[in-house]
Amino acid sequence: MDYLFSLKGNSDVPSAESLHEDVKEYFEDLDISVPSGERRHIRFNSVWTHDERHGRIEDRGYAVSDDVDWLIKRHPYWKSRGSIGMVESSREVNGETTVERRFFVSSLQADPEQFAQGVRGHWGIENSLHYVLDVAFGEDSSRLRKDKGPENMAILRKLALTVACADTKTKSNSIGQRKQMAWSTDYLEWLLFQSSLVSDTSDSG
Repeated sequence: MDYLFSLKGNSDVPSAESLHEDVKEYFEDLDISVPSGERRHIRFNSVWTHDERHGRIEDRGYAVSDDVDWLIKRHPYWKSRGSIGMVESSREVNGETTVERRFFVSSLQADPEQFAQGVRGHWGIENSLHYVLDVAFGEDSSRLRKDKGPENMAILRKLALTVACADTKTKSNSIGQRKQMAWSTDYLEWLLFQSSLVSDTSDSG
C-alpha cells in the first residue's frame, strides 16, 4: 500500500519533525517556476495549477524528487520512500497575496501529476480530520508535551474517533458521541462489540 504523508515542523513525533526539517532544507530557495531539471544540485519534476473562484486567485506549484538515498541514510526508520515533495501555494484575496510551502514524503515515484492529485486529496482528508479532532477532543489546545505523551494521545484520539464513527444509527455529532461514550458503559460496549465497527473488522479478516 502506498502512502503520502504531510510533514510538519511542530509534529508530536520527533522523528517526523527532523524529517520535515531535512526535506525543507532540500527544497530551500528553490525557484519552482524553473522548468523540470536541476538546480542547486537537486533534481525535481514540477507542475503548476491555476484556480480562480469567488474573487480568489490561487496558483500552486508541485515539485517532487526521487533523490531520497541521502534521506534514507539519515532516517532509516522511514521505510519504502520513493520521493519527497514540496507544494508552493500562492493565494491572492482582495489584492493581498500570501505564499505558503508544505512538504511531503511518499512511497510513490516522482511523478508530478500523480503527486499533485494526491496532495489535493490529502488536503481534503487532513483538513476534515483535523477539524473533527480539534472540535471533539480539543487537540490544538492540548498542552501535553513530555516524552511520548503527545504521540500516544494522538493515537488514542484517532482510535476513539474511529470507534465513535461506528455509530451510524444516531444523529449525534462527534462531540455528542464522545460524551455518550464517556457517560454510558452500555453505549460504549455496543460500539465495541455490536456496531458496524465489529462487522467491518470481521469482514476484513
